[in-house]
Amino acid sequence: MKKILLMIQNINHYEERIINELNNQGYKVEVFDVLNPKYSKARKIKNPFLRLYNNKYLKKYKGINLKDKLEAEEILKDLKKLNYDYDIFLKIGCIYLAENVLKFIKSKVKICISHHWDSSIRMKKCNFELEKKYFNKISSYERDDVKNFDLKYLSNFYFYRNKNEIIEYDVYTLMSKNDESRENLLYKIAEKLLKEKFKINFILYSPNLTIKEKLGIRLTDKGISVIEMVKAESKSKAVLELCHSLNKGYTFRTFDCIGMRKKLITNNKDIINEDFYNPNNILIIDEKNINIPREFIDSPYEDLPEEIYEKYSLENWIKQLLDVK
Repeated sequence: MKKILLMIQNINHYEERIINELNNQGYKVEVFDVLNPKYSKARKIKNPFLRLYNNKYLKKYKGINLKDKLEAEEILKDLKKLNYDYDIFLKIGCIYLAENVLKFIKSKVKICISHHWDSSIRMKKCNFELEKKYFNKISSYERDDVKNFDLKYLSNFYFYRNKNEIIEYDVYTLMSKNDESRENLLYKIAEKLLKEKFKINFILYSPNLTIKEKLGIRLTDKGISVIEMVKAESKSKAVLELCHSLNKGYTFRTFDCIGMRKKLITNNKDIINEDFYNPNNILIIDEKNINIPREFIDSPYEDLPEEIYEKYSLENWIKQLLDVK
């Protein structure tokens, strides 16, 4: 049985699905919680003169941040306590590791793999050139990063298959309130759909709610688990997915629709080039002239070739992720 040392970003409980699938495929997984608050607390510089020296000189003129060094030292201290019988070191998500940490791990583990499910534009500390020195394979769901930094492409996946839930609404979406242009588009779409008598279930999430509900869009400051989300998606005829202005990669919602055989409404024009694209199942909207035909929503979903469902499943995603050939 191969053993994996895993560092993974917590993202709406998808990490639990990944760990479970790794176990199902015969891997023994040990999770190192690199995002534990104790490591961020280690960044605190108590000495006011040293803090001033760091801010005014080291960061500005040397490109060095003592806070990164303090955090790395704390992480390294805990890493050195582990028994290194791992076959693979796997890092998934927006996790920054200092070079001395990467160097130590690479000296202990032969195969190191890094996967990114966010754009480098949004990951301020992302350093692919540094990662290339220590990882056998680096992959990303963002095709621009794949092209610009010579990475391996790996899309997101689905894990929830069609359960034939009773349909309760026409269009569903869950969106975070972190992109003004996307939020404005959401309100335009909601207004259009309500005017045409569509039944919608639109949810806007923000940890700090400062606006009032309007146009039937519900607001929440409570996290919604991935299980709750996919069950809500399964009760809708179609799912609306709007790209973040700084991302082009296809989100999990796109692949949820494949697994559940649901219609997808999106503003991502690149999707027309994908092997899972079917105009009967996927509607690409024109943001300046929004038109969502009733016949698109009500017409039956057209099944895709079986190899497509296999390709984008979590099971196959794990196999592709760990393939270092």
